[in-house]
Amino acid sequence: MTTVILAALAAVGLGAVLWLLLGACLMPVGAEDTLRVCLLASDEGAEVEHTLRGLKWLRTAGLLRAGVDIVDAGLNGEGRAQVKQLLRQYPGTRFIQTEREPRN
Repeated sequence: MTTVILAALAAVGLGAVLWLLLGACLMPVGAEDTLRVCLLASDEGAEVEHTLRGLKWLRTAGLLRAGVDIVDAGLNGEGRAQVKQLLRQYPGTRFIQTEREPRN
């Protein structure tokens, strides 16, 4: 009976080690300078804060080694103000404003 229990524990341990090795292979390669995540922000930018919070969690856990760019894809005045507030809360995040064509 002891042999069966030890064999089961060894199988579980081997499975855990293989799972960790697979996770290590799937980790992104690079650093904040070489890998960037771009968030497209439009209108009031309501989803930006939630996404930044999730990305911060991934970065803190060591699951993501990337910089974050927020790209203006049609933000209004309120949205730009919110993004500028978020830039103070999340250092290392960049805001990229796109050039707009003048309206006729």
